[in-house]
Amino acid sequence: MRKLIIENFENEYSIEINNCLDYKIAGASSVFNKEFLRIYCAQWSIYTNWSKYNNYEIQNIILQNFGLKKEKIHTKNNDLINVIKDNIDKGYPILFLVATNTLFFSISYKKDASKYLRHNLLITGYDDEKEIIYIRENSINKDFYYKFFKSHPFMEYQLTYEMINEIYNKNYILFNEYEKNCIEIIKKNDNISSYDLKISTYNLLVELLEKKDDQLICKILNMIDNEAYDEKFLKEQYHRNYLQSIYAISIFLYNEFDINGYKGDIFEEFLNIRQNIINAITKKVVKNSEFDKENLLKFINLLIQNNSLLLDFLKKQNNNKNEKIIENNLLFVTGTSIITDSNMVDENGVEYSASCFLYKQDYIADNNYWVSKVNDNVHWLKIEFPKIYNVRKISIEYSKYINSICSDYDILYSIDGTSWNLLKSVNNNDKNINEFEFNNVILKQILIEFRKNRSYVNKTIVRNLFIYGS
Repeated sequence: MRKLIIENFENEYSIEINNCLDYKIAGASSVFNKEFLRIYCAQWSIYTNWSKYNNYEIQNIILQNFGLKKEKIHTKNNDLINVIKDNIDKGYPILFLVATNTLFFSISYKKDASKYLRHNLLITGYDDEKEIIYIRENSINKDFYYKFFKSHPFMEYQLTYEMINEIYNKNYILFNEYEKNCIEIIKKNDNISSYDLKISTYNLLVELLEKKDDQLICKILNMIDNEAYDEKFLKEQYHRNYLQSIYAISIFLYNEFDINGYKGDIFEEFLNIRQNIINAITKKVVKNSEFDKENLLKFINLLIQNNSLLLDFLKKQNNNKNEKIIENNLLFVTGTSIITDSNMVDENGVEYSASCFLYKQDYIADNNYWVSKVNDNVHWLKIEFPKIYNVRKISIEYSKYINSICSDYDILYSIDGTSWNLLKSVNNNDKNINEFEFNNVILKQILIEFRKNRSYVNKTIVRNLFIYGS
């Protein structure tokens, strides 16, 4: 059995923030870094609202920004399961494109009108012994879950090999030649830190707002040119694209940057104006009202002013945005390095290096933790950041086995790498997770000296390491 790790994201978004295809891609990207889901949704909204890229182009651009790549896999029914297993073993989440009317758990099942509606199944694991494929799905029982979470969590479900093959066969008949190869994988091309992505996402919003290419304005201009209201305003996806998706931007800005105003008057007013305009146009289409060019021109001017106010606000915050990032794992900052006194190498030549903490993206890897060599009772781990940061929290996780826990150790810090100060001294520890909070300690280097292990074997084993600050 192999499974890729993905969170439920029960406190995140509903799929109305974009669509069932892109939200699954966002979920698949979170296998490599859990913060990618939030950033994907924010970037998707930015590109959708203020660029001329089509949705397929937007997907690929965002994944490229993440150091990821979507790749089609050519397969047939008789080797489908083997292809799934092989890619899961490599650590690649799988997107299985299907028509909604071929899914027995969908409300569109066997409805001929739904054969053109597309849906992504997110495959995250398999069990060969039970002949089961594990999927993460947020459309099953979505109304039920929404009552409790106000979101559509990625709950885990199981499909048998037989079910997967049957779904594949039904879609092979329905799909055109381009869609018949309906298995896609997400793979990693490069290590991109979530810290850098947050900064670049902020800059992306500013850059595209400056280009003044609001797609909602473009849609209204098209109506003026054609002297007719656009019936696409009746479609749910228009409201998702040009209104609901923007909530992902506002939440991103508020949660990732300690800036007053995003959850207050500025962004609330920004969203209210767009909502009022979209609702007004939708009502005109529903009532088949007489075309009103003058009113549409007023809408355009209002949107221009609205975008300008948001842009001005962002520019005022631009100079200190780097320092405003909160709740960030500083190990994800590009340029951070970790050295240790030693790394264990097993009989197969696999090295258990602390460098895995720098991105913590290869969840499938068996060596995704640090183990020192067996030499003496004292080992050390040193972290160096590219510049000075305020550190507020350090979390160290050992194995749950009591003998694998380090009982005595010191945490030291430095600004210049020469003079070291004691930050925390730990003695007689018997817990596998140690968390320490600080009042914004200014530092550039951290040194952890492991003095005593509970194990009779003189080696240190650290499963996870997180350092939070700004």
